[in-house]
Amino acid sequence: RNTQQCVNIGIETAHAGALEYVFQHIGLQIDKDMRCILSGAHATRIQSRLHIPSTVIETLVLQGMAMLDAV
Repeated sequence: RNTQQCVNIGIETAHAGALEYVFQHIGLQIDKDMRCILSGAHATRIQSRLHIPSTVIETLVLQGMAMLDAV
């Protein structure tokens, strides 16, 4: 691995850790099944580092825009 790959892995791991931290603390406040929804260029790479229920929706932003347009 080169430096850039290692930096990217560190960033992805940091994002995953932050998501898990927030997920855990919200989970303590509400009594619901939760799932982390991911979208964007690195969504699948971040998802591979998560230990929480998660789903990647590649077209999430476009779906949201379509919903707004329909209103």
